[in-house]
Amino acid sequence: MQVELITKVKKTEEEAEKIIKEAEEKKRRIIEEAHKEYERIIEEAKKEAESIKERAIKEAEEEAAKEVEHMKKKYLSEIKKIEENAGKKLDSATQFILKSILEE
Repeated sequence: MQVELITKVKKTEEEAEKIIKEAEEKKRRIIEEAHKEYERIIEEAKKEAESIKERAIKEAEEEAAKEVEHMKKKYLSEIKKIEENAGKKLDSATQFILKSILEE
């Protein structure tokens, strides 16, 4: 009877050790999977952040290009007005000089 009891206790201990080892292996796999998922999420977040950054840069560049074009048109218009005024004043100055010369 004692031998049977010792055998049962030993068998129970072996089963308990097996269950503990399986639980530890399962815990290790769960931790490993959680770490992989963490890495995947981090990588995905980095890619999303990069995409957002690229879109923001593109939008800023497009907005800047529009502003440059607007300013270019504005200044070209002002240059044209200045040139027209200068042309008129040149004509007046030429006529004044000619008149002054002819009157002498």
